[in-house]
Amino acid sequence: MTGAQTVLFVDDEPLVARLYARAAASLGLETRFAEDGGLALAQIAASPPDIIVSDWLMPGMSGLELAEALVRKQLKTMPLILLSAREGGATLQSGLAHGADDFLLKGVSFETVIARLRFWMQAPLPGLPPDARARARAGLAHYRPGHDPVLLLQMPRDLLI
Repeated sequence: MTGAQTVLFVDDEPLVARLYARAAASLGLETRFAEDGGLALAQIAASPPDIIVSDWLMPGMSGLELAEALVRKQLKTMPLILLSAREGGATLQSGLAHGADDFLLKGVSFETVIARLRFWMQAPLPGLPPDARARARAGLAHYRPGHDPVLLLQMPRDLLI
């Protein structure tokens, strides 16, 4: 170990995990791998990574079940990004409600993966107490596009009356 921050990639397709790991390596991050949520959970309990990037649908324990288990076992001390080929607000909200912190569509550009990893590695949220992070995630799960209070404040007054 070099003391570098670590990313655990969880995916039943090793080639996919290794492709995303190239984005992490470009940031100087160490990478680890697990082929399902159960194997990932054992690794996390033994040596927690700084961030987890997990496929949503896998045989055995899914990424969503991994997120739930981490919360339930009080091992959720790091950001977890779920990857899925499914699109839509319901998918995003479900992931956030079950303990994920972020969501990426499979097949996004390396630049997007790098940007999300950089954000989470530098973000202050991982330093928050678990209960504060849980409240923030719960608030995000209820977010509806178009109902952003900041956007509402920027609307012309006559539209709000």
